[in-house]
Amino acid sequence: MLGFKTFRTAALTLSGIELAHRIRKRQFWFLGEQGQSTRDGSLRELWDRALGAEPAPADLALSVPPPTHQNSRVPTPRLRSDRPRRYPQKVFSGGGLYMYLTPSGGKYWRYKYHYGGREKTLSLGPYPDVPAESARARHLLARQLLAAGVDPALRREQLRGVRP
Repeated sequence: MLGFKTFRTAALTLSGIELAHRIRKRQFWFLGEQGQSTRDGSLRELWDRALGAEPAPADLALSVPPPTHQNSRVPTPRLRSDRPRRYPQKVFSGGGLYMYLTPSGGKYWRYKYHYGGREKTLSLGPYPDVPAESARARHLLARQLLAAGVDPALRREQLRGVRP
């Protein structure tokens, strides 16, 4: 259960489990060919129909029974750009690449990796100046250096002429 990571993924997974239980208990309703509700068919057919079902038109919404669980419909996530951030936030993109968001509005690309038994962070640049494609290219280059056994942060310092 710790693999959910976010409330949205937990809600989606649990609503899928609830849907499976409702289908198994024959509590899932479909509109038939003549607009009548039906529960006929095998469990496999019901499952395929439930996953491919289109939403009912507004005039038929009253004839469909209400869901048995209050969280059977997952709300869409809202962007919280309207209120200020109180703490720094990391938005991961995969493979250790993430965007570091500061409360003051700064956005920085960073790469978290392990080298020599220690966790390290490599800054790849600020967001407006470094678009996502460039950040991914820099991330790929740093991963290639790691695969070759070279610390990307140390290599960058050597290229700049700065000694640690």
